[in-house]
Amino acid sequence: MIPLKVINQELPAGIEDTGYEFFWSNRDQVLKCTHAGRVWIWGDFPQEAIDIVCEDMAAHPEVILDIRDWNVTDKEEMIALYIFCRFGKYDTEPDINANGTIGYAEYFDCGKRGTCKYEGRICTTLKVENGELTKRELETLKLVAKGKLNKEIADI
Repeated sequence: MIPLKVINQELPAGIEDTGYEFFWSNRDQVLKCTHAGRVWIWGDFPQEAIDIVCEDMAAHPEVILDIRDWNVTDKEEMIALYIFCRFGKYDTEPDINANGTIGYAEYFDCGKRGTCKYEGRICTTLKVENGELTKRELETLKLVAKGKLNKEIADI
């Protein structure tokens, strides 16, 4: 074998381990997850992942009430929406690690940020040292990232 230098890199969960990384596929318009070196499509997710997500849902009954308020009552649809809203971003942090522990719900811009009635309730807002960022604080950060000046932001 050719001697290659070891490269330190973080791979998403499920690529080379038994963790899970959930994500929304824009191309296929479906939820997917990586696990045990394979990409799984919603409807065929490993039962272990569904069971762990259902346990997490049970620990957050207020989220279930919000999902029901959204007129989603079918159990499969509720689970899919829960996964989409809380874990829909593809990143290097496992949504469920190899030990079966669910990670903190991630900030995921689903396209409805700023207009969704359930923002910060079903999904997650960004956590900071002393709490969570408000919708206005997130909006301000986005404007700063776009290069807007303080005066321009204040006028909005």
